Amino acid sequence: MRLLLFVIFPTLLQLIIGLFVMFSHKHGGEFVGLSVMLLGMIAIPITTIINWSRIKVQPPISAITLITRTFWTTLIFPILCIALYIMAS
Repeated sequence: MRLLLFVIFPTLLQLIIGLFVMFSHKHGGEFVGLSVMLLGMIAIPITTIINWSRIKVQPPISAITLITRTFWTTLIFPILCIALYIMAS
């Protein structure tokens, strides 16, 4: 259950937001789509590895701490994607 909530769900969230920004067509959309794709190739696996290693740590981290750390780690990539989209618009 921890794997689903703290690793798979954040990865899917990042993929959905990345695809949304990648396929939104506006002025400069090609630059944004390519940048998000290249950034996602690095950021999404790194975030997944960080979140996975966080749930495997011994002794286990409390649930609240795990939720907040996962939330902030997962938000880095979507914030960068949206910032690229805003700068190119």
